[in-house]
Amino acid sequence: MAVRKISPLEMRTRKKVAENIRWMLDEHDVTVLQLASKAKVSKSQLFNLLLCKSSPSTDFLSRIAHAFNLEPAALLE
Repeated sequence: MAVRKISPLEMRTRKKVAENIRWMLDEHDVTVLQLASKAKVSKSQLFNLLLCKSSPSTDFLSRIAHAFNLEPAALLE
């Protein structure tokens, strides 16, 4: 099985999303497990996203953003 090479742009996007989610976790005093539960997403998916090991789907971003009462685009800024 071949490993897909990640472009620099994709890696920057992954890092920005992870950074924004970590900031929101701190700002709202919420744990990763609490966020996963509130957003109804897999804990492992969320941990992989925070470690920049995966790219989030639009649905995943929407669930996370709405758990913080944000628009999904806010996680990309």
